[in-house]
Amino acid sequence: KYGRTPLCAAAWKGHDGVVKILLSREDVNPNTPDTEYGRTPLHVAALDGHDGVVKTLLAREDVNPNTPDIILGQTPLCWAAQNGNEAVVKTLLAREHVNPNTPDTILGQTPLCSAALNGHEAVIKTLLAREDIYTDTPDNLNETPLSWALSGGHNQIVKMLQERISRSSDPAHDGGQVVAPQSTGHGREYAAGTLCRGSDLAPDIAELEGPNVHLPTNPKKRKRISGYDE
Repeated sequence: KYGRTPLCAAAWKGHDGVVKILLSREDVNPNTPDTEYGRTPLHVAALDGHDGVVKTLLAREDVNPNTPDIILGQTPLCWAAQNGNEAVVKTLLAREHVNPNTPDTILGQTPLCSAALNGHEAVIKTLLAREDIYTDTPDNLNETPLSWALSGGHNQIVKMLQERISRSSDPAHDGGQVVAPQSTGHGREYAAGTLCRGSDLAPDIAELEGPNVHLPTNPKKRKRISGYDE
């Protein structure tokens, strides 16, 4: 089913012992994806939160941690961040050559953007601990991690992002002042104004009013997705 290899199936179920046995065979390619979703064993282990399996796979130098899947063009790190799998995110970030800013190829959302959209505070904290993380990269809807956090009412994430952006040297910032790009009316004006003023977020985002308050009108929060249906 789904064109899964035995290794994909074992990784999906979190059977680390079976994964190790299969990887010991010379005829097993650890990067072979399933034929329906284009997800490698590392993809399914990462999105389902099987950190032990992820570590076993990453112990192989020939495992590619940056391969996007076919359906959404998401890397294993994107999936782990979207589903709130903090331990897996940490494991992947510890692997050399894993870029924390690589977006998916469909929505253009970075791991930070996806985690902010879905309200995963622990993942946000882990990603922001990286000095090379881009905090204000817009997705294909011109939404940033901050605008998604604002629209979702994730106040703690908003504060975390504000603190990081205030000391950030991202290309979108100049001398600590936010240089707001052209907005599509999806929250960027409010985000920029809030940051420039250094004001605190209102306790209830839903009560914010005014001509310059433009939060995303239809935030499409991605549901937690498992490797395969039962």
